[in-house]
Amino acid sequence: MENIVQAPEIDFTIVPQRTYIYAEKLQDLGVLKNKAASWKDYFFEEAHGGDAS
Repeated sequence: MENIVQAPEIDFTIVPQRTYIYAEKLQDLGVLKNKAASWKDYFFEEAHGGDAS
């Protein structure tokens, strides 16, 4: 997790960005039981606006 947070290509912003790739990997590894159809499946509704992914 620390490597992910410190990676130079990772930006922490007020809107989720490029999170779905992590959700897919976590599901492949068995960390998440259900496959998300969208990033909106695992983020609270207030984050659904804007240019998120």
